[in-house]
Amino acid sequence: MEENKNLDLQPEVEEVADTKKAEKSLIKKLKAAKPKKLRNQLFFKKGGYSIAITALVLVAVILFNWIVGALADRFDLQFDMTAEKQNTLSEENVEFVKGVDKEVSIIFCATEADYNGGMMSQYASYYHNVSDNNDTDYYSQTLNIVKKYADYNKNIKLEFIDTQSTEFSAITANYPTDNVSYGDIIVSATAVDDDGNPTERHKVISYGDIYSLADESGYAAMGYGAYTIGSNNIETELTSAIAFVLSAETKKVALVTGHSTHNLSESYRELLEANNYEVTIISDSLISEISNEFDIVALVAPSIDFLGSELDVISKFLDNDSNLQKGLIYFADATAPVLSNLSSFLMEWGIEVGNGILFETEEKNHMEGDPYTMGIYPAEDDITKGMTYCITGYNMPLLSTEPVSASMVVTELMTTLPSVVEVPKGSDAGYSGYSDSDKATYAAVIQSEKTDYDDDNNEISSYVMAFSSIEFIYSDWAEYDSLSNKNIVLAATDRAAKVGDSGITFISKTITNESFADAVNSSDVTIIRLLFCCVLPIACIVLGIVIFIRRKNAQ
Repeated sequence: MEENKNLDLQPEVEEVADTKKAEKSLIKKLKAAKPKKLRNQLFFKKGGYSIAITALVLVAVILFNWIVGALADRFDLQFDMTAEKQNTLSEENVEFVKGVDKEVSIIFCATEADYNGGMMSQYASYYHNVSDNNDTDYYSQTLNIVKKYADYNKNIKLEFIDTQSTEFSAITANYPTDNVSYGDIIVSATAVDDDGNPTERHKVISYGDIYSLADESGYAAMGYGAYTIGSNNIETELTSAIAFVLSAETKKVALVTGHSTHNLSESYRELLEANNYEVTIISDSLISEISNEFDIVALVAPSIDFLGSELDVISKFLDNDSNLQKGLIYFADATAPVLSNLSSFLMEWGIEVGNGILFETEEKNHMEGDPYTMGIYPAEDDITKGMTYCITGYNMPLLSTEPVSASMVVTELMTTLPSVVEVPKGSDAGYSGYSDSDKATYAAVIQSEKTDYDDDNNEISSYVMAFSSIEFIYSDWAEYDSLSNKNIVLAATDRAAKVGDSGITFISKTITNESFADAVNSSDVTIIRLLFCCVLPIACIVLGIVIFIRRKNAQ
């Protein structure tokens, strides 16, 4: 009975097996019959999104690089990581640079590689007695700052010229009165006056203009040590030069020679003309009038006193019908007799001129065997920032006193050391008729400024600048770039004539050890190297593997 039952189920089992076999066959046929288009759609669904996203990312990266490149051609995209923003223009200066609407040429008298490398260091060491221990960073700083001028404004063209090339010879031939040297910067532009007349103007920025030199030993000027660079004045000098060359106004100087027995004004005249001043010689022995077309009157080493009427003419010139805006420059000559009238005139402006001669009592502070030739040092003032000391001989004593008018302010721009005494003229180098109580600090350059306000309530002023010695400009010392003789003379003249006044003041750039790079020690370097060379790449690989496995399991 049991055997019959089993025999009855056999057909059903065979039927089920046949059914499953038929289903598998059907599925196989359906898969084989799947359209090619459907298979492509499934493939795109599984991997196409990844390909599309990858392509979009590549396109975005290419587009981003192109945009950054285009912006870099028009804007400064560099970031200054130094603590004191050593390679950055001030915000006020950036606005000035962006506002330049005429083409300005800036020419480096050196190739970029040489200026930023050893050649500039060698030149500074040989010609300026500058130690090469700390100067390379300053040269790089100068390049970085000047390049930003061209980055901010395409009207400013920057060019590097090899001083050994014929191109450099052709350029310097255009400026025969300038002593253009290796490493100097020539700024030029074509200015147009109100009548539409074009005038080519230029200014040469020298090594001594750019770099403030420090004498740590105290004897560098005498050849017993070397200078070091203390700060960088390129921003001040370059912006001032740009403002100057873009101005169509030529400042005019009346050089009075009729009261000088010896003509010692030639060096000053050459300095003025090299800096785009127009100089007119007044050789009259009696001054009856000074035209208000002049900006400055210069009295260079007068040895014949002025009449009261002549000084009235000078006073009238400085007053300028109550409009002020004029200047007087005076260089004293210790060989001249007492000029009582001129001294009284200067006293009204708060400048007292003594009758003796200055004598340096400390041997280390004067030239060997010559106590009358001494160092003169800058006081704190805007125009003396960055200047080193001067060396001059035969200085007359200058003292700042109370001027006759409350509208006048007297400022000492340069002074002697406190070890100086006033001695009678004609005393020899071994003079000893003084005591310690006679030692004092004397002014060597004094500025007296008279101010008022015009009808629009704008401040106006006239200046009187007095120098204790003609040797500030007429001596071998004036030719030393490492000294500030010519610097202070030109700066005082420019201030009195209101030359190159951009209305912007800057702080000298100083290289410090507080930059981002210097703040990173060896341990930090190791950590950063591990992070970028190991940790981040491994993390990216692991993340890619995880994403791949999860996507594969999800299919």
